[in-house]
Order: sequence, then structure tokens, then C-alpha cells
Amino acid sequence: VALVELDVSDTEVDADGLAALAGRTALESIDLNRNPIDAAAIDALAYFPSLRHVELDGTAATAADVRRLL
Repeated sequence: VALVELDVSDTEVDADGLAALAGRTALESIDLNRNPIDAAAIDALAYFPSLRHVELDGTAATAADVRRLL
């Protein structure tokens, strides 16, 4: 069974944590709210080619970081 949706809000997941999930290529949606998400973590989202929905409320992600996801 493929992991398609993941909620890791409020878990302190960061770029290293996202990298550890890299094999989850079917992941379409991830909730990263209230985590230490920075530019490196945004870069790590490239590991998920099927990703279509990302929640980043309460993170340090900037508008420029978000534009890189588009």
C-alpha cells in the first residue's frame, strides 16, 4: 500500500526527517504545520515527485521558498 497522505504537524520534522521519507514517491499531500521547516526542508520536498498539496502554517518557510515548490 502506497503512502499518499501524511500529517506530521507538530512533530519537529525537518530536512533530515523529510530525506528519510524519500522512498515514498506516491506521496501527494503532506502537512508540515508548526515544524522547523526552512529552505533546506523545502529542497527536500523534491524527493516526492507526486506531491500536490503542502501545508506550511507556522513554519519559517518564506514566500520565495513556496514559489520554488511551484
